[in-house]
Amino acid sequence: MATTIFDNNLNENSTNLIINELRKGSVGVFPTDTVYGIGCDALNLQALESLYSMKQRPLDKPINILVSNI
Repeated sequence: MATTIFDNNLNENSTNLIINELRKGSVGVFPTDTVYGIGCDALNLQALESLYSMKQRPLDKPINILVSNI
């Protein structure tokens, strides 16, 4: 599994790379106001399995899903 690090100077090219990786099922780590978040495409079962595995979280314990609108 390759790791790519992006700094705060995102441009259209790097944003497209991130979007494509998430669509392929990659898991990403990103800063928030207080802690780092771990995220993936919530509709991609492969990505969710990877996320649960990385967090060593039981599959019966739900995770938060953030959406921009209903």
